[in-house]
Amino acid sequence: VELATSEGTAVLLIGHVTKDGDVAGPRTLEHSVDVVVSFEGDPRSGLRTLACGKNRFGREGEVAWFEMGPSGLFEIDPSDRLAPGGAVAGAATALPLAGRRALAVEVQALIGSRDGPPRRQVTGLDGRRFSLVAAVLDRTAALSLARAELFGATAGGLGVDDPGADLAIAAALCSAARDRAPPRDSAFVGEIALTGQVRPVPGLEQRLAAAAARGIRTVFVPAGGGAVAARGLRILPVSMVREAIAWTARSARGASGEPVVEPVVEPAGEPAGEPAPEQG
Repeated sequence: VELATSEGTAVLLIGHVTKDGDVAGPRTLEHSVDVVVSFEGDPRSGLRTLACGKNRFGREGEVAWFEMGPSGLFEIDPSDRLAPGGAVAGAATALPLAGRRALAVEVQALIGSRDGPPRRQVTGLDGRRFSLVAAVLDRTAALSLARAELFGATAGGLGVDDPGADLAIAAALCSAARDRAPPRDSAFVGEIALTGQVRPVPGLEQRLAAAAARGIRTVFVPAGGGAVAARGLRILPVSMVREAIAWTARSARGASGEPVVEPVVEPAGEPAGEPAPEQG
């Protein structure tokens, strides 16, 4: 600390971390420095992450993604491999936050046997939130998931614990249960409450920017989350999870054969089946 202060130079200190990812030993090292960053490798995806856990001069939680190549480490945008694209039953695109950045990540779901004890197995997802979303769908969407084996995963096995991915998990589960692919080039953002409500999440602008960069055209977002504007995106606000999954029961196909997004909310006073005005 004295060297850095007197000479005005940056000093890099390297310390051990525990299995939980905390700086090992007394907090002396962590308290002495201005910035704490951790460099970790993900054995499932083969990617490396540089994450900021403490920063006296900026925001915490910043993450940079790297991959080892023949000439060394180079920074990448993981969305290229974590959101393969295409409309496939049992898969939906989430937009989780990683610091101030957001990523487009494919969330996958599979529904297995309904005989015997129901299993819940996930890779890259929070198992408790996955089970919570499944329970809400069982009650509000009449999917009968309580006795079924449920499997969930993220593309590349990337760890996603952002509550904002709840709606994408619900979309993937409904898509798998009813064998209907989500609307092409769509993404889902929102936290799901036990009542089936879709609640606002932070960083909506960053999430929409990531969606636009990925070529996504339609984003289901929580209603009441504040005014948002994103050039080239169709924004569909939803209040309840059943509104966000209406396409599983009312999908249609256009002349090109691609799924067409039908209105998810029918305003009061209009005849049933009349299209709702396009949002955004």
